[in-house]
Amino acid sequence: MLAVPWPRSRDSSQEIANALFASRLSSTWLLRFFERRSFVALVRVLRSEPMTKGLLGLAALLALSGCSAAATVKVTPLRDQSAPQIEADRARCNEWAKETAVVTAGYAACMISAGYEAPPGVRSTSQRVRMARTPTANDPIGVLIDFLACDREAQREAESGLGTVGKAIRDFVGWSANADKRRQVFVDCLKPRGYDIGKS
Repeated sequence: MLAVPWPRSRDSSQEIANALFASRLSSTWLLRFFERRSFVALVRVLRSEPMTKGLLGLAALLALSGCSAAATVKVTPLRDQSAPQIEADRARCNEWAKETAVVTAGYAACMISAGYEAPPGVRSTSQRVRMARTPTANDPIGVLIDFLACDREAQREAESGLGTVGKAIRDFVGWSANADKRRQVFVDCLKPRGYDIGKS
């Protein structure tokens, strides 16, 4: 393969045309050239002032949105808790959830273990979950582990027939494959662990 130097000028279209007409430019070199140009253009865009401000604003928004899962998860008290008790539980669970890797699911797990009904905060289902047994002191951790384990099992079962292309599409567009199957596997996994799912 003939080594062709990188074009030196900003407007290198003439150099590319000359090399193409001389049949000395390989397709590999063309790919490398255009990948490099795209990368340089991307760096310029990301370093621009409007983009920097936008990225900082997005980072701040994401940081603040993770601070309060209480605002995003709707819970229903099941034991006739008083308003001050509900607020105390919300504050306690919100603080506990911040220490977990999955804040929304952590908040839901804590509130469910405290005697509330809430969606589990995972992708498999948005149905409301409540405990079918009497909770214990360490239940928030156990409930969260149950949610994450069942969600992972449901995802694995629902995506078992997907190939590489299907998984790439799922990752790129956020598509959930076999949503009904995933929901059913999640429910079937969670119920034997001591939970009721759906309307109370």
